[in-house]
Amino acid sequence: MVVILGSAAFNRRPVLKVAVGTVLAVIIAVAVLAFALLDVGGGISSNLVKLHQAQILLGHIVERPLLGWGIGSIAADYPYGRTFSYEITYLDRAYKLGIVGLLLFLSFPLRLLIDGVRVVARRLPPPPRMTSNEAAVPLAILTSVLVASATNPYLAGSVGIGAVILTIAWQDPFSPSTT
Repeated sequence: MVVILGSAAFNRRPVLKVAVGTVLAVIIAVAVLAFALLDVGGGISSNLVKLHQAQILLGHIVERPLLGWGIGSIAADYPYGRTFSYEITYLDRAYKLGIVGLLLFLSFPLRLLIDGVRVVARRLPPPPRMTSNEAAVPLAILTSVLVASATNPYLAGSVGIGAVILTIAWQDPFSPSTT
């Protein structure tokens, strides 16, 4: 919907289209995250567990920020059981891999996002058989997965990796021609 509205309204100014799309995506993401933090059940909700998880993981990240604690690390002070995986993907990766590892983990999807924005803004030529407007589709897919991964481990699972692979396949210049 954001892509369609942006394309219709700002067809002659691609930079403005990207800016408006980004602002709308941020507004939607903030609204979704704010709604997710509401605890209307009155008990221990998943969101309260995530907040407590974030506090604990941030404490450990501060202790070893650059290189982290290592893959397979378990936060001993996490009261909800011994687990190797935490729901907040980016804090989980920063806890285990440090800031350096988190940046390496995100480097490929972020590079795809940057290139997608450059193609939509017409600062980079699109792949063969693709228009600048079509490049907004993989951009939207990746943005959705990265936003959803803030509070769920989608990016670490097959769903998130599948979205990254889908954006590459979408832009693959070696795919057979449909003409």
